[in-house]
Amino acid sequence: MWQRTMKKALDEELISERFRFHDIRAKHATDKDEKELNAQIALGHTDVATTKKYIRHPLGRKVKPLDSLPDIGAESPVVSISSTHK
Repeated sequence: MWQRTMKKALDEELISERFRFHDIRAKHATDKDEKELNAQIALGHTDVATTKKYIRHPLGRKVKPLDSLPDIGAESPVVSISSTHK
């Protein structure tokens, strides 16, 4: 049934690529984790290690910006990157 439904959705251009039920579960877990909600409870796992297998962060984990930066003062080193380095 899943394969027929997937083929029909592709043929009708409702979706652009195939995916599995496992992908939907992983997406849900990742969304919960990114919103700092408990993905473990959402997936019904007793072991957090199992939940971590589902969580996918494509480009790494998002971080929140700092509310304020510390004053680093004038004596901070300045780093420059030379284009002549090979």
